[in-house]
Amino acid sequence: MADYDPSYVGKQMMAVVTFFNQWLRLKLNIQKSDWPEYEQNPPEPYGDAEIVALETHTKGKTNLSVRLFRSMGCRDMEVAHLNDTDSSPRTKKILIRQKPCSDCKKCRSRGNVWKLKTKAGTRSIPISDSLLEELLALGKGLLFPNADGKVDGHFLRKVKRAVKKSGVANVKLHRFRDTFITNKLRDHEDLRTVQKWAGHDDVNVTMSYSAWLDSQSKAARDSANREDTRYRKTGTQGD
Repeated sequence: MADYDPSYVGKQMMAVVTFFNQWLRLKLNIQKSDWPEYEQNPPEPYGDAEIVALETHTKGKTNLSVRLFRSMGCRDMEVAHLNDTDSSPRTKKILIRQKPCSDCKKCRSRGNVWKLKTKAGTRSIPISDSLLEELLALGKGLLFPNADGKVDGHFLRKVKRAVKKSGVANVKLHRFRDTFITNKLRDHEDLRTVQKWAGHDDVNVTMSYSAWLDSQSKAARDSANREDTRYRKTGTQGD
């Protein structure tokens, strides 16, 4: 359940309860306090050496998609649905937004529309000049279509196949998102700005990344290690 904020989880539980009550005519008789507790997974950003290895072992559009995931922190289907009209040479940004789609089963069930995961998902994310130039050179239509010219739902499979000899363990697309968010916070970007770029409905989700970074800092480690030596001279340690 990584990266699902509490408000989103609550909405999904409400939808389930409504479905049982209104459509199946089954009263679940559960209160909001009975809903499963939500606990966000800790961030799992790639290390610098892992990023270098991943980008070294990919080529062509797979390499471009890896660099885009790393540079924008987008979810997989956000990148899969990108088309040429989402790139702006004027603002130097990529626009993530709802758009027509009849390629995906879920999109067809929603009236041929691809919808964002959360309300805050609609956003513009700045990208580098060089990356923008590469995206604009891809031409019209979907930026990363599959062999049939449709939305590609197998980014992870392609990346894993390309980097199987890279030595990087636990390859996940979401780790690029964790990397993006933690890098921006390390760069001292404003918390609300990072929240907007990440598309988090709840700023507390973004703050959890900041808290995790604080726990990984040298100051935090020094403080923890001092607890191991604070009373060493008292002779209280066991043999």
